[in-house]
Amino acid sequence: MVQRARKWRWRTEDGPEPPHVPARALVIDTTMPCPGRDAGSHAALSHMASLRRLGFDILFAPADMRDGPGAAALDEIGVARATEPWCASVEEVMRREGPEFALVYVHRYEPAIHYVAMARHYMPHARRIYAVADLHGLRLARRGYIEERPDLVAHAKFVHQLEVTAAAGCHAVITHSPVEAATLHKALPQGRVEVAPWHVPVRPTPPSFDERFGIAFVGSFAHAPNLDAALYLRDDVLPLVWASAPEIVCTLAGTGMPQTLTEPHDPRFRAIGRVEALSDLLGHVRLTVAPLAYGAGLQGKVADSLAMGVPCVCTPVAAEGFDLPPVLQSLMAPDAAGLAASIVRLHRDPGLFATCRAAGLAYVSAAFNEAVVDAGLRRAIGMPPMTEASTPTKSMTAVGPYLTGDTYAVFRGPERCATVSTSSPPCRAPRPRSAYADC
Repeated sequence: MVQRARKWRWRTEDGPEPPHVPARALVIDTTMPCPGRDAGSHAALSHMASLRRLGFDILFAPADMRDGPGAAALDEIGVARATEPWCASVEEVMRREGPEFALVYVHRYEPAIHYVAMARHYMPHARRIYAVADLHGLRLARRGYIEERPDLVAHAKFVHQLEVTAAAGCHAVITHSPVEAATLHKALPQGRVEVAPWHVPVRPTPPSFDERFGIAFVGSFAHAPNLDAALYLRDDVLPLVWASAPEIVCTLAGTGMPQTLTEPHDPRFRAIGRVEALSDLLGHVRLTVAPLAYGAGLQGKVADSLAMGVPCVCTPVAAEGFDLPPVLQSLMAPDAAGLAASIVRLHRDPGLFATCRAAGLAYVSAAFNEAVVDAGLRRAIGMPPMTEASTPTKSMTAVGPYLTGDTYAVFRGPERCATVSTSSPPCRAPRPRSAYADC
């Protein structure tokens, strides 16, 4: 239900001063954010909480106009909702209340291409911000090269142009990844692009190394990069792990698992589906894995794992955008053999586990705290900084096809998809196209 800001009327000019009425912000997303569903939901909720701390009254309008289980999370941070049956569309909200909003925050690609131009029409005075969950064009381009699909690569260029058009219609663009910020700067040299992560609370799980066992991979498997990574883990990485450490058990957890993952394979490979609390799983394993071949943006699964004190063995793509400490960078590997070696080494070495655990907790605490989020939002809104927030400054290199306008900077080597720089590590090796036939 739309909850309007209170209107104050005063009878005489010499009456009491009207109380301060906070500026209003309209936040638009594809659907109602739900904690635990995906990293995008966590990012949207975190940024709305930041806007509340910065003094805004917020009205949230999902593009599908549906309420959902995430409504309680919005209530907790004091965000009003515009949903059915009180509102029929986002356009109706803009048409009726447009002049009241000082800020329009559009999250994700799909709402941006529909509502940025509409916001310019109905509320030309409001500051428009496009928050990029991840660059869809970049992710599609990488997938197209991995699967050797020219049609997908061509579609990725079209999507990229839509993203750039939406970004050009805004006063500022927010991205979570320094790599994607560099991509957007190349496409929009005059645009304002700010890096603002989401808040990841540090909540270390208590069990010691000896009380833990096995590894885990967590993700939404309706998301193509996660499904590809799960198949790669099962078919390519784990056989090498079991050759030297047959006792290691791998647990797959998350939503949207297809039959190809749940059907019997090996008793040491368990697909358990959705877990109610991530800590129930990560509190019992020694490490997580993220063997992604392609993707974009910051990987929430990596940040969540480190925040719970569980080191993550991953590919360069999964680590892209993170300024990881050297000990955590040493766990990265571009191929199955390297990933398997890191898994076995970390699973058997309590000293390495303790060092990586401490490094991960310290990194998340410094790079994903509320002060860093607020500083990024302040820059995007154009508010003066309150305090000096620490943000990663180390230059980062993108991995894979790199969108620069209509151009992709790639190397077409036989063993891997493209890289932007010869100094960056190669991506994970592509899977045969036939592997996707039954998915």
